[in-house]
Amino acid sequence: MASPSGSQNGGILGVSNKTSFGKNTVTTKTSSGDITTQAGTRVAQVLVVAGGGGGGGTIAGGGGGGGMQCTQINVCGSTAYTATIGGGGSAGPSSNRGGDGVNSSFSTITSIGGGGGGSHPSTHPGLPGGSGGGGGSFPAAPGPQAAAGCGTAGQGNPGGPGSLPGPLNPGYAGAGGGGASAAGNVGSPSPVSGNPWSGGLGGAGLASAINCTVYAGGGGGGGDGSPVPAVPGGGGIGGGDSPSINGGAGGTNLGGGGGGARCNPKTGGAGGSGIVVVKELNKASGVWSMQSQFSAKSQGTWPKKLFNLTGAMMMVGGGGGTALAPSPGGGGAGGMIYMPSCVGATVMSGLESNTLDVTIGAGGGGQTGSPPDRGSQVQAGNNTILGSNLLIALGGGAGFTGGVTASIPGGSGGGGGGEAPSQTGGSTTQVPSMPSPLQPFGFGNAGGTGSACGGSPDRQGAGGGGAGAAGTPASSGSNGGSGKSVTPIFGSAPQPFYIANSSVAGVTVCGTFAGGGAGRQDPQRGGTGTYSGGSGGGGNAYSPTSSPSPTRGCGTANSGGGGGAGTCANGPTGVVLTFGGQGGSGYVLIKTPAPALPAPGVFSISPGANAIVTQPCGAKIAKFAASGTLTFE
Repeated sequence: MASPSGSQNGGILGVSNKTSFGKNTVTTKTSSGDITTQAGTRVAQVLVVAGGGGGGGTIAGGGGGGGMQCTQINVCGSTAYTATIGGGGSAGPSSNRGGDGVNSSFSTITSIGGGGGGSHPSTHPGLPGGSGGGGGSFPAAPGPQAAAGCGTAGQGNPGGPGSLPGPLNPGYAGAGGGGASAAGNVGSPSPVSGNPWSGGLGGAGLASAINCTVYAGGGGGGGDGSPVPAVPGGGGIGGGDSPSINGGAGGTNLGGGGGGARCNPKTGGAGGSGIVVVKELNKASGVWSMQSQFSAKSQGTWPKKLFNLTGAMMMVGGGGGTALAPSPGGGGAGGMIYMPSCVGATVMSGLESNTLDVTIGAGGGGQTGSPPDRGSQVQAGNNTILGSNLLIALGGGAGFTGGVTASIPGGSGGGGGGEAPSQTGGSTTQVPSMPSPLQPFGFGNAGGTGSACGGSPDRQGAGGGGAGAAGTPASSGSNGGSGKSVTPIFGSAPQPFYIANSSVAGVTVCGTFAGGGAGRQDPQRGGTGTYSGGSGGGGNAYSPTSSPSPTRGCGTANSGGGGGAGTCANGPTGVVLTFGGQGGSGYVLIKTPAPALPAPGVFSISPGANAIVTQPCGAKIAKFAASGTLTFE
């Protein structure tokens, strides 16, 4: 309503619209319970994802992703709202459909559970749901094509229909379940006569506007061929016969559909549970009164100038170091944070400053002294940090000699040593997603397992984990786990901000970061070869027989690579001391597209060791090789 002219409360003429002072606070619920709004909140953006459907049990369809809705609603301040989180549908046993997922709700919003995947025979089509379950395969041709489950408008998509065996393909294949952004796919026939079909891919999920996380992917179908890979959004792997595996479970709190199975005794995968995410918005009415402004100031909700950072990002922590005697595991790579699904999206909003401090993590130390000194010299890598702990790429775990000190967990874990007893590799601590509201993707893997005295091979350490793969166990060669390429977002190599090849690291592919360091065998047991660090700057473990002493296999600087194992001079004649490799230091790349910086937009970096690179398309990339500050507006 309009304020009366000349009112005594300081009113201003105009229409009174809804004002909200929610401070852009984000609350995530992974189990049912209440969310209480702040006193000044009047408008909220709400994501509600239901539980995914379970995969069917025989030549079966994948479960549909849970219904997904992301919308803006009006709320009351200081009020408790119940968030109900739906569970995933049950896994389908032999010749039975998977169960439907359970609805999730918040306030007036209800998302429908994903439909269960169909199964052989055709009387078990896919079930409807938020996204529909995929149809099962009919046992013989000719026959009706098993129907797909329908999706719910505004929440998801249908599954795919089941496949019929063709004249050149005697196998069967269930279809993929529907996802939030795409329908499920029909099973894929082999182009070779007599070869089996594989199940259909699940429909892809959809990224949330609140946190950029992908939800509600459909489960893959089960078929006679190879297993079907998972899709973004927590869709489960579709089972196959080559090898024979169960359908994979849908992603927990992602609302992913479970994968379908091939046949008894294998079963479908259960659906993943849902989630509710609430962002309490700041929103101006356009009409102000002195009383409302005084109230906002008193409550601490007075509006501040806030800044948004639009673009993509890669961060890697410092790699872990390793030991020199006598059969060490390689150092683990630094953990990687990589945001490939958010290109052009606002990846950080509501920042109270237009400057961000960047701390580049140093690589962990490698052993340079006699064996008793290894505990103090071998160190895990250090964290790379954006802002005041807004994002943290964790340092890599250190590799040690088995039987003395266990390998250490980290962004990627250090490789297990090969003494008696042998050690398992350190675990990864770089979680797949960081705390809300940012939730980018995190990458890290465990170190490999070493081989003990008397084992096969005898006394050999394993490779450290990399961002792209786990460290290679001693039984398979001890190489470092591969790193992860960032070229899909930052451009194909070469680029001036990619790291050059290193003579002491593994195959350092331009645009690939965070490779694990190599482990090695005790030279007294015949280990005189060279072991390769993982692509992405992982340090090699060099032959100890060259003279003079070979260069130590350190992780490449600014790659986040783990250090390569060294050796002491206690082996056969001619073996020389080789220090344990240091981990490579961390690195940060921040890319903002040209439209995000209208003139006279600010995008600058300090100190001079860092740089801004402008690509031909106009995008700008900030390269942090050393700790510094990014300024943007």
